Amino acid sequence: MKVENLRDRILVIPDPPETETESGLIIPVNAQERPSRGKIAQVGEGLADEKMELRVGDTAVYGKHVGVPVVIDAQLLLIMRQADVLFTMPSV
Repeated sequence: MKVENLRDRILVIPDPPETETESGLIIPVNAQERPSRGKIAQVGEGLADEKMELRVGDTAVYGKHVGVPVVIDAQLLLIMRQADVLFTMPSV
């Protein structure tokens, strides 16, 4: 399915939640935290007074309760605004 982002929206593939602690304990599904970073899959063109500064492929770090979850082609994605991203880490 082809999806086009509008204005200042971005489409993010969230990182999978952590299933194990550093000491080796397994975290139950109902206790796992929602990921707060992911890879930017698509970006919109930006607003008239604010250009799009994010790039496809970068890793975005965002708040825990940010974004609207959607399932496209059996994959969980998040739609959020450019302003919801706290910072990015460029892809290497």
